[in-house]
Amino acid sequence: SKNFIFWGRLHQQKGLDRAIEIFNRIKLISPESKFFIIGPDGGEEKNLKNLVSKLQLETSVEFCGEMNFKEIKQLVKDASFYLQPSILEGMAMSVVEAMQLGLVPIVTPVGEINNYCVNKFNAILIDKNNLFLEDVNKLLFNHDRYMNIRKNAINSWTSNKIYHKSVYSASSELMSLANVD
Repeated sequence: SKNFIFWGRLHQQKGLDRAIEIFNRIKLISPESKFFIIGPDGGEEKNLKNLVSKLQLETSVEFCGEMNFKEIKQLVKDASFYLQPSILEGMAMSVVEAMQLGLVPIVTPVGEINNYCVNKFNAILIDKNNLFLEDVNKLLFNHDRYMNIRKNAINSWTSNKIYHKSVYSASSELMSLANVD
């Protein structure tokens, strides 16, 4: 499928207004594409819905509200790309989860994202001049190229422990080193 998905708080720092504008441009070359936006309102939902109306994307952009991870995984089966042009980000757990689930992330290189998303290798990095749209276009219409980046996204995490587990084991090691009970 040529669908896009996001999950997280609908908050200004996630750059979802830009995500909708990016999707609007993608829709010009891939009219059948859809964009699923999942998550609780963090103050932006009304603005985002207004933008969707203004761009006449009501039939293509779906606000799914809050979902648990099992429900998200169901929806991921109908998607190929994880779209999150964050302005500010820490570790960006949802980007990691998206990669593990086989989605190609289209993201801004902020926070830790720079450390694990490599442009045109396992992700598409959003630039200021929108040159990345050409790369997205290539993936939409070149299945082999898409599958290659998808495989690299999944493999980026197969040898690594899942993030929260590695934090837990690092904490446990520190605790035993300090002999703290």
